[in-house]
Amino acid sequence: MSQDIPARPPELIATMPHSSPLRVSTLLGAIALTACNSIVPVPRTPALYDLPLPDKAQAERPLAGLLAVEITSPTWLRSAAMQYRLDGERGLQRRSYADSRWVAQPAEMLSLALTRSLAAGEGTGGRCVLSLELDEFIQVFDSADRSHAAVALRATLLRRGERRPLATTNLRVSSPAPSADAEGGVQAYRVALAQLGRDIQGWAGALTPACIRD
Repeated sequence: MSQDIPARPPELIATMPHSSPLRVSTLLGAIALTACNSIVPVPRTPALYDLPLPDKAQAERPLAGLLAVEITSPTWLRSAAMQYRLDGERGLQRRSYADSRWVAQPAEMLSLALTRSLAAGEGTGGRCVLSLELDEFIQVFDSADRSHAAVALRATLLRRGERRPLATTNLRVSSPAPSADAEGGVQAYRVALAQLGRDIQGWAGALTPACIRD
């Protein structure tokens, strides 16, 4: 508390000469509570960020034969928290911004963006599903004024109804942030997401003939 309340305020005693100790104590408590409440800061509303859908040029390069994009994530990525690491701590601690959040879980945003960029389900005769396991989605601070967004996942392409995959690969992308804060991290994620879409196109493109033939 920033200021002390006198044990027996003179003005209170002058106006209530016959007050009992209990009543005086109650009034003093009310005064103290009012003083404390007057200095409690108003909670800030967190800023909300999302990942954009691909632009028209990127969305016009569909992955033939792709029915859907499915993505799963570990429990620590199943929240809207914007997470980061400080490299000076050897990457041992995972932290979250207090006043910035995603509008949805990372897996949900990635699924929608990749579904749009790969035009999943928009063709005819497709039989394949792209299954993604999100391993990492975090902003890493290399120093106090330098950071980058890092995304890592395992991709599996398989024909719907079949358990044996056509192919599996590990993908990792990163992009430097223009500023060492949450907003800079969001911009870096957007660049990394575009690169991830191109990497998936390059890897799965040669496999898609198996997705459209019987």
